[in-house]
Amino acid sequence: MNADELLRDPDEMLRLGPDLIFALSPHLREVRDRIARMPTSGRLAVAAACCDLLHPGYRRFQDERNEPDALRPIIDRFWLSLNDSEASMREIDDLANRCESAVAALPAADDVPCRVADASYRHYWEALDAVGVVDLAIRSAQADSASDAAKATELVVEHLRRRLWNGHVLRHPSDEPTEKVYAAIDRLVEGDAVMGAIDAAMAELLDHVARDERPTRASLRVPLDRLASLIQSAELPDGTDQGGLSTLQGPA
Repeated sequence: MNADELLRDPDEMLRLGPDLIFALSPHLREVRDRIARMPTSGRLAVAAACCDLLHPGYRRFQDERNEPDALRPIIDRFWLSLNDSEASMREIDDLANRCESAVAALPAADDVPCRVADASYRHYWEALDAVGVVDLAIRSAQADSASDAAKATELVVEHLRRRLWNGHVLRHPSDEPTEKVYAAIDRLVEGDAVMGAIDAAMAELLDHVARDERPTRASLRVPLDRLASLIQSAELPDGTDQGGLSTLQGPA
């Protein structure tokens, strides 16, 4: 069953549940299968790396609110648990509870301006991505789940895609938010060289993890730095205008 057939079959979609995303994305299914061949420490290293990549967005949002960084200690302890034979499931469950508290401490979506032009809106969603990827990492540890680790990598890619999308909107604040404009932005994002680069960089991260019997932050520094650089490059600051969107035609 291909993706189009699957989307026309609600019963099959319900049956797949959380695994639906893998049925719809052959690329993500390949990532999951590759992670599944790794030892537990490798799977969790991939998830932990994703936490490090998205954490800056959460830290920035908390700094703007003069609130503490509740995620950094969770992520640091998660890294330490990878090669800690004494790390118990009780400790992982404690990290899960602390992550839930971090989520609960964030504002409700209704309390945040719903405009891409508002930095607080963009930073809020980056913070949500950060706590979401930590939740996936913890779930991958609780269930020794390759699927949750793979979803963590996909959240990083989606985070980058959203930053690119926001960047194009910020370049063209005068454009009316019509379906044609949105479709033009979607094409710009999918055609951006950064999207191809993120896939290559994520594959490089998986290569490093697969070769390392005891992966650590230090041993994964090269691919982590490359991924972090791509994420940071993806959104232009307010007021930057590169041109191009207004000349594009959306679908008829």
